[in-house]
Amino acid sequence: MSTAGSQLQAAREGIRAFLPEYAGYDERSVRSQTDRLLREHVRREILHLTAALDGAVGSLRKAQSDEAARAIDRVRRKLLVIADGLSESLREGSSAGVETLDREAASRLYEYDLSIVRRVAELRQEIDGMDIRSLSGSEEDETLILLDDLVDGLSQDLFERDTLIEGQNEVEY
Repeated sequence: MSTAGSQLQAAREGIRAFLPEYAGYDERSVRSQTDRLLREHVRREILHLTAALDGAVGSLRKAQSDEAARAIDRVRRKLLVIADGLSESLREGSSAGVETLDREAASRLYEYDLSIVRRVAELRQEIDGMDIRSLSGSEEDETLILLDDLVDGLSQDLFERDTLIEGQNEVEY
């Protein structure tokens, strides 16, 4: 097996650790299904995370930690924007473009998918393990910096993935 082939296999296995029913993009007939499965998984996870952050915001407000509550709420709102985008793409059937990708572009999706499921899992781990009593709400708060970075990275991965599917391999700003 070539190095590229073994990297793809490792990516597929890594993704399946988080999403066992992940079929991949090797066969055109399952590409849309795989894309939809990934989008639904990420959306579900984000909704779980936003519910957990909702609880944290409420607890912080009760404890009169308004600055920390606002900071957590900003992270929550960013996640909701991502979830809304995923919901919209699921409604519109954005998976159709994945069927026409060439082999190279399809193989690049594995990299994005692996990064996305890892970021979501790391977000879940950080949020589930978050000690809200220790949050300061300041810009130097390490937990808040990490959450912001993970959410921003997730958003960027999803954007670049969608750009690839739409056939624009280079993102211009």
